This record gives sequence, C-alpha cells and structure tokens, in this order.
Amino acid sequence: MTRNTFCLPDVGEGLTEAEIVAWHVGVGDRIAVNEIVCDIETAKSVVELPSPYEGIVAELHAQLSETVVVGRPLISVDVPAETSPPPTEPENKNEDASPLVLVGDGPKPTVARRLHISPPDERPDAVAVAAGAPPTVVRVPVTGVRKATAAAMVQSAFTAPHATIWMTCDVTATLELVRRVRRAPEWADRRVTPLVFVARALLIALRSFPDLNASWHEDEQEIVLMSQVNLGIAAATPRGLVVPNIKGAERLALPELADAINDLVDTARAGKTRPEGMAHGTVTITNLGPLGVDGATPILNPGETAILAVGAARRATLPVEDRVEIREVMTLSLSIDHRVVDGALASNALARIAAILNDPHEAMWYV
Repeated sequence: MTRNTFCLPDVGEGLTEAEIVAWHVGVGDRIAVNEIVCDIETAKSVVELPSPYEGIVAELHAQLSETVVVGRPLISVDVPAETSPPPTEPENKNEDASPLVLVGDGPKPTVARRLHISPPDERPDAVAVAAGAPPTVVRVPVTGVRKATAAAMVQSAFTAPHATIWMTCDVTATLELVRRVRRAPEWADRRVTPLVFVARALLIALRSFPDLNASWHEDEQEIVLMSQVNLGIAAATPRGLVVPNIKGAERLALPELADAINDLVDTARAGKTRPEGMAHGTVTITNLGPLGVDGATPILNPGETAILAVGAARRATLPVEDRVEIREVMTLSLSIDHRVVDGALASNALARIAAILNDPHEAMWYV
C-alpha cells in the first residue's frame, strides 16, 4: 500500500492560493483517476480538481472554506502498489481546456485531466459574529472573484483619473430594427437584444476614435494603442461581477457578434468563464437596461481607457423638426481615463455612438 498526496497545483494565471468551496469525497471513499475531488475558487473562477490517483481517500488536509496555498497538501490517497496508475493523457487531446498538471509526490504521479470551470454546489456566504456580539451583525468573508473585483476597483479608482460624460439619444430607429431582425427567418435561432446593436455602434465608433481602445503604461510613460478590440461585457454573477471579453470583436459581423455576446453572458452566469476569457480586455460595456437604471458613472476595468454604461430605454416626448413626438430614448454614460482621452474627444466619440443608434440601418451591417 502506497500513500500518495495530491497538493494544490497552479491552475494558471499565477495562482498563489485558493479557497476550498466544495468537497466531493470523504475519508474512506474509493476514487478513480480523474474523479473530481473538490472545487476551488481562485480570483478569477471556480475550478474542479480531479484526482491523479485511484484508491481509498485516507485524509483531507483542508476544511471547507479554508484558503490553501499552492503546493500545500489537499488530499491523501492510499494506492495499492500493484494498481498504481501510470501517467495518462486525457482521451481527447484536442479538448479545449486549461493545461495539464503533473501532480502528486508518490512514486507514480499521473497527469490529471484538463481542468474545467463550473459553479460549486454550495458555499457558506456569511459567518455569524462570535457570541456576545450584536445579533444583527453579520460578517461576510470576501474571497475569490469578489475579493479580486474589489482590489481591481480600488486600483482603478485611485490610479486612473476618471471622468464621465452623459448623453441621452433617440434610439427609436434602433429598437425598431431590433424588432425587425427578431422577425427575420435567418435570425430565428438567435437571441437579439439592444445590447448587440449598442456594441456594434461602439465598435464602429472606435474606428474613428482609436484612443478609446488604448492603455496607459505608467512605468514607460506612454499610451499603447491596441491592435484589436477585445470587447468586455460586464456580467453580474452570484459570485460577483466578472468582465469576460470577445477577442477581436471588430472583425465580427452583426450575427456573429450577437452569438458571441450571448455565449459570453451565458457562460459567465453559469460560472464557467475561464481565466483567459477575462484577460487582455481593451474596452468594456456595462448594460444597466435590464435593471431599469437610466445611467451610472462606471469605474474602468484596470488597464482600459473607456467603459460605456447603457441605460434603460424609455418613452419621452422629443421635438422632431416642427412637431413633438413620443420617441424611445436611452442614456449613455462614458467613463474615461483622463490621462489618455480628454473631454472633447470623449464627447465626440459618444456623439458618434449616439448618431449611429439614431440612424442605424446602414452602419450596423458594415464590417
């Protein structure tokens, strides 16, 4: 009988520690190679860890909700000497997942299956204050995604000088186009929302205002203009706000953009966004419309120069030539890094976005 210990591996993105959010095995359980033993929460996502060993669980080295440092033991498995598995590769070598991890300190470590991201089954969200404290006070541990988001927002707010400009625009034509597209047979299997058209308008505007798709580099004292648009879409999830992005969004036609946004949001809400899916964003949209909010002063995603907040569409009376009409309007608010972009350029860029939404029919379809 050989006892092998599986230690917390670095699952990518420079992981240094992770929180145990679920155990799927207990002492005495028989497990197989690649069987999921626990879920860990990193700063980016929740990851399932598979066992590199087959055998009987001898010891769990960490408690639920405990934070474990990379390289520290997670689980020990008693492995019969004659059944210690040789190193194995996943059956599907083309599987789209994170890199293989060689783990274990026994005589025959194996290559664990590629890690997959999924939401945990359950997690204690709050811990009551010790006895004697006021009963109405609750302490909520800040870990994982929420902890990383908090640190990023503080870094952004106190590093980049923010400025936000607002504009209310007439989106009657855009919303009518949304309704027409939804009825089109070729769009029957696609989910079409106003967000897709706002994203398209932003991507078109960036051709004329590339400074919005840039980053300030403090050490070099230079502005770096990005060669492609990695469009971030802020998504609220049970574990906090995440901002996955669409790589090379400017190259997508409208149907492809709609599919990419829907896939991005669905994956984020399911808790399955991979760390690489949130890396290297260049500009972000946050959609407040579904919440019924008119506008906001959004904080920049660290390293980016612009974030566009999209408010709810509402009916309002507007002058149209020599008459007054009831139109559908939407408030857009654009926050910028004032080191990179000044108010005049940002105002012109926002006006360009509003103009496209006011008259979208030709511009929306052009790649």
